[in-house]
Amino acid sequence: MGRAITLAFAREGAIVVATDINTKLLAKTAKEASELSGRPVDWFKMDVTKKDQIAQTVQSVVDKYGRIDVLHQVPEIACKAGVPHLEEFVANAQPPLASHLILA
Repeated sequence: MGRAITLAFAREGAIVVATDINTKLLAKTAKEASELSGRPVDWFKMDVTKKDQIAQTVQSVVDKYGRIDVLHQVPEIACKAGVPHLEEFVANAQPPLASHLILA
C-alpha cells in the first residue's frame, strides 16, 4: 500500500520523500516515483520502532524542504501493534506539521 500511495503522489506532481526499512524495495520505489514525477525523490532507511530514526528523518526533511504537508504512515508493524514513538511524535508536533498532518 505504501508503494502505491508513493507512486500516486509522485504521479500528481508532489515532492515525495520515501522511507522504509527495506532499502532494496525503497530504492526501487523511489526510482519509479522519480520517473513519474520528473524530479528526484529523496529516500531514507527508517525503522518506525526507533524514535531517534523518526526524529532524524523528519528533521532532515524539514531542513531541506521547510515543512511537511502530508505524512502518510503505512508500516506493517503499526498495523499490527501500533507505533508508540510515532504517536508521541504526532502528539507533540509543532506547526506547520501539526496543522498539515494526515495519518492513514
